[in-house]
Amino acid sequence: MLEFIVSSMVFVMVLLLVTGVAPVGIVAIASDSMYPTFTKGYGVLTLKVSQDKLNEGDIISFKKGDRRVIHRIATIEKVDDEVRYYTKGDANNVVDTGYLTYEDIDNKVILSIPLIGYPSIIINDLFS
Repeated sequence: MLEFIVSSMVFVMVLLLVTGVAPVGIVAIASDSMYPTFTKGYGVLTLKVSQDKLNEGDIISFKKGDRRVIHRIATIEKVDDEVRYYTKGDANNVVDTGYLTYEDIDNKVILSIPLIGYPSIIINDLFS
């Protein structure tokens, strides 16, 4: 019975992390746009933070179309009452097109682990 309870708890925790419902997330880095900070295959742990905890230089996750992007906040501007976040991959020469608002930002990267993202990338490549 104890094994069932522990297995169920682990399953629910993984499900919450993968679906993005939990305030924490795990993302596999699938490109080298953040080189040299991260390379393809890194896994990053992300955490939902309040707007006042986001600063220029922080690395964040956000959705662009149907894919998750991990890029650095290059500039933060306040226009009227709206705070705008401009992002850029470390390896990219130019800032990303457009800007994000706090509502567009999923989480802030708090930890990275080399190579741990490869299983997710391989599975994703198989099914896409």
